[in-house]
Amino acid sequence: MPYVPQTLAQFRPPIAADGTAYARLWDNHDELYSLYTGVIGDHSAAPVATPAGPLLVNTWRFTSRGGSDFGTAAGLRVKLTVVATATGTGGVVQLSNAATAATVAVSGVLATYTVTVTPETADEQWLVNVTVNAASTVTIHAWSAEWVATPSAALFPSGWRRGAATWKAANAAINTEGFGRLTKGPVAIAKDRPICIFAHFARIGQSLLTKTKGRLEQLWGRYDQDYQETAARGLMPRCDTRPRTYTVDWYLRSTGAGTATIRIGGQVIAVATPNVWGTATFTLTQADHEFTVGVTAAVSQTTYFEALQIWRGE
Repeated sequence: MPYVPQTLAQFRPPIAADGTAYARLWDNHDELYSLYTGVIGDHSAAPVATPAGPLLVNTWRFTSRGGSDFGTAAGLRVKLTVVATATGTGGVVQLSNAATAATVAVSGVLATYTVTVTPETADEQWLVNVTVNAASTVTIHAWSAEWVATPSAALFPSGWRRGAATWKAANAAINTEGFGRLTKGPVAIAKDRPICIFAHFARIGQSLLTKTKGRLEQLWGRYDQDYQETAARGLMPRCDTRPRTYTVDWYLRSTGAGTATIRIGGQVIAVATPNVWGTATFTLTQADHEFTVGVTAAVSQTTYFEALQIWRGE
């Protein structure tokens, strides 16, 4: 039943009586799907310059978590933004998953370039590659990956659905399904696009280039050191006012039988198998949490983290 105050003069909400506010709720519902660009990862360490081309450089790998709304109807895509410079005729930056690739040309002075690719599946690996033209170089200064979307009027796997125009028309009823979409829509989007709250990336193939015994600080690794020592430290910031579940994904590269240990807020994760993606899920309290990474490399071998991403979960 409707609520009616006893004294109307004491209850004057700033809401138009013609349904304008309700129509705006639907507009916000639809726009949120397109405007919520969940962060997948970013990298802004020392600039990476390629040798003179022509050549193809496998540069970075990262994983996307979530993204069940892939496909034409949902319009969900991964967008890569690259800050780069080039000499000569430059080259192209390529973003690819297991089945699809797209490129953007890079040339001249410092500039920002973008490229987008539609996911093949939820929770998949992505590669960032650089192809350099003859007698040219490309320098990557920073990059970031995020979700972007342009949805159609369909029911998506995440449970989100666009609003129907008839529901916000004049004299339209406020029905149960419409109310459910407005309240559950933001939750469905957030669950399908978890935020990456910390990321570390190192170039693919560094294990073939580095031959200095001991610590490899920027790579979070070790060379020719068969006992474990802390390779890196980081801070995972407070993300909520209650305990929350988090997920960590990693790719440990090793030329031998390298191992590692990830410690986050009292959680200890043993990494025993290199050269494949690994993942672990855990719950932490509402606080800032320091984490450390320990790495072991066999004699005359290199072990380091090519990727480590921590995701905020439900």
